[in-house]
Amino acid sequence: MDAPTRPWHVQVTEELGVEPIAAGAGLDVAHHWLGHTVWPLLGQEDLVRLHRGAGARMIAEEEWRAALTPALTDLYRRAYPHEAAYATASAAASGFALKHGYGQAEATEYGESYAAMNTDANQRVHAEANARAVASLTAKAFAAGDAEAYALTWPGAMIRACVVVAGPEARDRLAEGLRDSMARLSP
Repeated sequence: MDAPTRPWHVQVTEELGVEPIAAGAGLDVAHHWLGHTVWPLLGQEDLVRLHRGAGARMIAEEEWRAALTPALTDLYRRAYPHEAAYATASAAASGFALKHGYGQAEATEYGESYAAMNTDANQRVHAEANARAVASLTAKAFAAGDAEAYALTWPGAMIRACVVVAGPEARDRLAEGLRDSMARLSP
């Protein structure tokens, strides 16, 4: 039997490297944090509005999905290690070409051409596939008000992508925002 999924707030605090927050942090805390810290950091105003309004009204799954899908696609596209993947693909393809009789200039051109096609396609597929899966599961969890279902979306992984995109200093901003959300919404 699989171990139970750790609550969303445990996953996030572990990813941020901060002390765990109080047990039982529900989606009210998640919505406050996402709407006041995470999505503003990434410039995603549609999600800022949705999360900030989540406590005042029920938001349908489709509305969540419609906002989450493009925002997560952008996040995962920007978090993809494009430069490193390009360099690896270019070097491998150039090496292949050299071993198969190409001259240095042709092998370099072949490697760069291959790397551009390969890396761009991989980045697009990575972003779209991750966004589609995470947006769908997250939309269902948020529409149902289900913190356990939200934990199954592995929000710590999304936060890891946020730090890659926004830079290492974002880790402190995200942690401080989480502490603030907990302080405001703790009983």
